[in-house]
Amino acid sequence: MSYDKTKSAAKAKRTRNANVKAKKASDKKHSAALSRARNAENKLKWYIKGREDESAARNR
Repeated sequence: MSYDKTKSAAKAKRTRNANVKAKKASDKKHSAALSRARNAENKLKWYIKGREDESAARNR
């Protein structure tokens, strides 16, 4: 039984590539989630600001 370094190296390369691909996909999902959270936060901020402006206009 001989140890074949080329097979082992090829498998390691495939594993590394798969891990990199999975990490990129994970990062993409994470950044999309952060973007959605920021978007929701900004929408809420502008909604509140609009309500405050309407209230100020009514109270003049």
